[in-house]
Amino acid sequence: MEQWRGINGFSGLIMPRWPKGYTPQTYAKYRAKWVARYPEKAKRCYANTHLKRKYGITLAYKEALLVAQGSKCAACGGSDPKAKQGWHLDHDHKTGKIRGLLCLPCNAIAGYAADNVDHLSLVISYLIKHRSE
Repeated sequence: MEQWRGINGFSGLIMPRWPKGYTPQTYAKYRAKWVARYPEKAKRCYANTHLKRKYGITLAYKEALLVAQGSKCAACGGSDPKAKQGWHLDHDHKTGKIRGLLCLPCNAIAGYAADNVDHLSLVISYLIKHRSE
């Protein structure tokens, strides 16, 4: 089995049985044409591959999770992801367990808090103390 790594951004691409005369460069040209011809399909394929590699789930699972949440943020209940890339997948950084889908502001708050509930409660107390009425 042939392995080609790092050719035009294809990290870890494994293609067994290359057709006669087929090289990584000719495959890269073919792929570029395919992506230009089918941009939405290519975007979904990339998203699915990214989710499988990073979180071990499929795009279909992420979409089902959003439906199960009522198409709303798991934290604030808002219906707008507030990001052009869509909903953010929230997960426990220690265990890798998926917790839900969050909008951009909720994901940023959870990320900066580093899952530290005590720190978040201190920040909430501070905001309540200095709330303008």
